[in-house]
Amino acid sequence: MVLKPATPVDATNTGYMDKNVLGAAITKGYEQFKYFTGVGLWQYYNDRTSEIIKAAAGHLVELCA
Repeated sequence: MVLKPATPVDATNTGYMDKNVLGAAITKGYEQFKYFTGVGLWQYYNDRTSEIIKAAAGHLVELCA
């Protein structure tokens, strides 16, 4: 499972990835290794509209279709 801070403010030192970069990374993992992984956010409460997780996980949804 890939867990990243929801927003740059949530990253106290490192680890933040833009939602599209995160989605692309999990897509690349599948394409290279045929491995589906989960994706989650630290401080998920900062993603009140679910925009961040939908964008990142949306890449997985497209691969599963």
